Amino acid sequence: MEEKLEEALKEALEELEISCRVQGYVKGMDVGKYMENQKVKKEIAEKMLKKDMDVETIADITGVSIDEVLYLK
Repeated sequence: MEEKLEEALKEALEELEISCRVQGYVKGMDVGKYMENQKVKKEIAEKMLKKDMDVETIADITGVSIDEVLYLK
């Protein structure tokens, strides 16, 4: 009986470990997508600055903060 409980516990822990790894992988992918999205937004903001667009419009269109647009300037 005790042996069956130990085996069940071992299986549960293995499933938990797998679940945690999957969750970590998914979270990492989400962070990576977010970072890439931010990079693209900044690249677009830089192009808009080169076209002499005003900072407020760039911030509004790209979603990049005014402070960040000013930093890119």
